[in-house]
Amino acid sequence: IPAPKINRINAAIGKECIYIGNGGTTGTAVAINKETGARVSYVSSNAEGTGGPAGGCNTGMSLTKSGMVLFRAGYGAFSVSSAAMDKPGEGGFVPFAAQYRDKNMTTHNSNNACFTLDGKDHFAFFGATNAGMNVIWGPIKSDDVLASYQSDGTPSWTTHSIAGTQKQDQGGIVVGPRNELIVTLKNNTNVPGGVYAVDPATNTMAWKYDVGVDLAGTPAVDKAGNVHVIADNGMYYILKPDYEKKSAELLKSASLLELYASSMNHTWNEGDVCKAYGTVNIGLDGRMYCS
Repeated sequence: IPAPKINRINAAIGKECIYIGNGGTTGTAVAINKETGARVSYVSSNAEGTGGPAGGCNTGMSLTKSGMVLFRAGYGAFSVSSAAMDKPGEGGFVPFAAQYRDKNMTTHNSNNACFTLDGKDHFAFFGATNAGMNVIWGPIKSDDVLASYQSDGTPSWTTHSIAGTQKQDQGGIVVGPRNELIVTLKNNTNVPGGVYAVDPATNTMAWKYDVGVDLAGTPAVDKAGNVHVIADNGMYYILKPDYEKKSAELLKSASLLELYASSMNHTWNEGDVCKAYGTVNIGLDGRMYCS
């Protein structure tokens, strides 16, 4: 019996449907018609439509230009055709294609990202292990299916391990001004919490910025190329990447607690603290929104 739960997600918005993740033991990806609000399909791993990706789908969806819905769930990355989800067959279920499977990677609650490399669409996500974080990416083949292996049987996925990091189970990836994959890091004795960017063209660090406290949300990039992040302690940072020095310049930092007090004429009680696990969103009006 399905017991759906929807949490920690970003929706992908298509022409006919909105695609979201459904948690639970066999949670899956779901398509909801934009006009009626009704569920029209869900992704299944078997012909009976009774099973989804093991571990549930707690992540955000990505939608490629070619119309593939991409998501993370249960030790892997998955893809499904949005056209098939918009017009499903009998029963409303659509088969998915399991692409990247690694039992050493734990499930996580992050979003993923699509980017272009060497003229090809790619799909990127991170896999958390007890030893730290791995940024993983791979190509989308010409037939609109994520590629798991090359023709010679070797994996077509690339992994960038960030040594010494804490296990990261929140946040996600955003694509930077120079096609770098930007993630946030938690704080420990080996690696300070902060922002880390990977250059997928060379599989090297593009730049990083140490904050020294936990960061867990997904960064945002504004039209000037600056990177916005929030720390768990409620500090807001705006960074300007320096690609030559492989670092970043701190343009601005501010306490959300103090910003709220000054803008709302509010007085906090002694000992009040701010916890921020959310993602920064930048609106069309240039305002930054966060929770």
